[in-house]
Amino acid sequence: MAMEYLGGVILLSVDSPYDQSMAFGASGSVRYISAEFPNTSIAVDFPADIADNGLEYLPNHRYVKYGTTYYSIIKTFVTSYVKAYYDSEDAIQNDSELQTWAARATVVWGVNDFPSAFNGYDDLIKLVTNLVFQNAVKHHFMNGRGVEVDPFDYVISSDVFLALSGMAARFFRPIPTANSVLSAYSAAPFSDEAVLADAIAQFQQSMANMEDTVDTTEAGETYPDTLVKPSLLPWYI
Repeated sequence: MAMEYLGGVILLSVDSPYDQSMAFGASGSVRYISAEFPNTSIAVDFPADIADNGLEYLPNHRYVKYGTTYYSIIKTFVTSYVKAYYDSEDAIQNDSELQTWAARATVVWGVNDFPSAFNGYDDLIKLVTNLVFQNAVKHHFMNGRGVEVDPFDYVISSDVFLALSGMAARFFRPIPTANSVLSAYSAAPFSDEAVLADAIAQFQQSMANMEDTVDTTEAGETYPDTLVKPSLLPWYI
């Protein structure tokens, strides 16, 4: 909820840097997003996304290469997390709060193909993994850095150049380690749960390994893209 509020204030409000410098502007972007909601599906997770777009034939595509590792790390953590609290599939089926969430989510406009009930580990883990991946990883991949360009080639008017530069800086500013996914789940309430200690430790170690992987791989690229490093993926809890 906090991110939705900040998104509305910082990005999609009148006269924001985004509104001044992007072609659609704030109101146009809101209309575009609203029009796209019917085309979205909660059932399309990372593997389905790759298959639907034929990206399995481009194994060196950064979204495929790094996304596959991120998805595996997240799914492993979510699996440990779910099984820490549900010792059987019957426990999942009998959790009235969880099942109510599923039932009510199906009637929310714009939330398409949400399961009406959770039958066991597989469908619950798939859904939660997809939600975490979309919010923590996929969103960042959509803000790719690309090659270096002279912004004046695009004839940006001088009165919005500073605003556009400021927006770009937001994506490349250093993030304190405590606020990146390298330290995810380190704070309460997660850190207070003894049953999550091993899962959190494994998740953080996997993210540290991912940091090294991106650094090593991108060091040999003509146009390195380090925006997808764990240290640049913000974490808010």
